[in-house]
Amino acid sequence: MIVHKFIHISYTNKIIDMDQYCSYLSSLGYSESTVNQQRRLIPEYLEWLGNKTLKPQSCGYQEILSFIEDMMEKWETMSNRKKRLNQLMIAITNYYDYLALMDPDLINPARNIRVKSGRHRLVRDVPKYDDILNLYKSINPKTPRELRNMVMLGFIVHQALNSGELQNIQIQHINFRAGTIFIPGAIPQPFSRGSCSRELPLDASQLMDLLEYVNQIRPAILHREFYTLPGKKPQEENRIVRSDQLLLSMNASPNINNALHHMFRNIRKINKKVKNATQIRQSVIANWLTKYDIRRVQYMAGHRYVSSTERYKSNDLEELQRKINKYHPLKSMV
Repeated sequence: MIVHKFIHISYTNKIIDMDQYCSYLSSLGYSESTVNQQRRLIPEYLEWLGNKTLKPQSCGYQEILSFIEDMMEKWETMSNRKKRLNQLMIAITNYYDYLALMDPDLINPARNIRVKSGRHRLVRDVPKYDDILNLYKSINPKTPRELRNMVMLGFIVHQALNSGELQNIQIQHINFRAGTIFIPGAIPQPFSRGSCSRELPLDASQLMDLLEYVNQIRPAILHREFYTLPGKKPQEENRIVRSDQLLLSMNASPNINNALHHMFRNIRKINKKVKNATQIRQSVIANWLTKYDIRRVQYMAGHRYVSSTERYKSNDLEELQRKINKYHPLKSMV
């Protein structure tokens, strides 16, 4: 494969200097050997685009999956094709990030696609949203802990929040008068896409539990009224007496991971198919896509790139499951 110093980008009629591109890669923290490797790999994708008469800005999630399939076939006899393909996907991701410096509206379609074993960006056995909603409605909280858990579950079921977002919600992010919640975004890192902030409506079924938690349960937590309840006690330095964080452990810790673990352990006793927040979030987003256009769902889900939202777009959950089995991981690549 011949590697040229310049890459011609037809849709902008510009030529990208490969030396400048490699300097960009170096600024991301890549070693010299990795930079040279990505420089060798990029022409593989550019050649595929040319054969398909595609322009970079016209490629989305489906085109990247098609590219993966073609590479799988081309590299069928390669012993390390899984590793090679991941290296290529990283190179393509960086390639689109570099193009976005000149065209900020360009969406990176490769950012969320990697071939991995044992870890999946899409979870398995996704329950139908109606089943999740019926489960939520069937729960009747009787204790302060159960009511706090009901508030957390409501944010997952109705606003599709993940565990990190649950912990980042502050008391001032709830607007009872408007009936909305503001979800702050996560700052993107060099190898993490982060999430975008958004403001979403609260469901009517959430309001009573949320009001009781904010006005009664949360103040009692801050005053240590539940500190004698069973459960892991936080270290002295992790105990709080004042906090803007909305959701807290019953023993006054800002870390709610243990609370989520026990909440879902109890939920599985009611419906063993419902396992964690990630699984529910996926079901909620898939349901949103049956009702709203993809750009609106992108905003609601807090996705920085529309390609993230496209992962959930399918005719039904069975089609989504087929994609999971086929691409996450690529089981044939062993």
